Amino acid sequence: MYRTCLAALFVTVTAVATASAEDPLRPFQRLPKDGTWATYSFGGTEVGNKESGTATYRMVGTTTEDGQKCRWFELQGSEYGQKASILKILVRAKDFAAGAKKTPKVLRGWKKEGDKAVAKLDDKEKSAIELMVLGVYENAKTVKLEKVIDYQKGQLKIGTATQGKQTAQLPEAEDGVMADFTLTIWIHKNSPFGTAASNILVQTGETTVFESTSTLQDHGTGAKTALPDHN
Repeated sequence: MYRTCLAALFVTVTAVATASAEDPLRPFQRLPKDGTWATYSFGGTEVGNKESGTATYRMVGTTTEDGQKCRWFELQGSEYGQKASILKILVRAKDFAAGAKKTPKVLRGWKKEGDKAVAKLDDKEKSAIELMVLGVYENAKTVKLEKVIDYQKGQLKIGTATQGKQTAQLPEAEDGVMADFTLTIWIHKNSPFGTAASNILVQTGETTVFESTSTLQDHGTGAKTALPDHN
């Protein structure tokens, strides 16, 4: 279930927040203008089983809800050999503003898994997205961890990473088993969402349940929604 962040969006997750963070960290640092897209490659290990694939993130619309500016954010990804799954979610723009410390909320959203019909996200699925894709990781700190990324538009050299943690109930675990989620991201100005690479590590005690790394492959403009009839 943890094979990728995309796969984890479709399991039921109940997030249990830790203490208030002074320096929160999110998987995405910003939401760029409509039409922007970025594709990442990923590799993950779930209890010894290795998986890999791609994920594309795109901004596909702006609207106003209850007097507040909101953005449509779409995620499309697949493991190699499988048909793509698509998520389309509506979030408040202010939740991604500089200095915002709370996990952004999913106001509403849709999903399409492979050949299945499009379905509306329920509350548990929205909570899963908030935890795995939008969640705030606390006590963030800068660590010296160099990374060189070769991608479609050249090479990015990054000297440091930002690292944070959060604690949540393990998806579908019995007896309320808690897990520690550690996020490490490499940020670069040339990445439209801010994050150029990331690593998510999920542990229960000293046991690693899941680990996944994603790396920017390419980005551009002109993206359109894959679910135009669902807003």
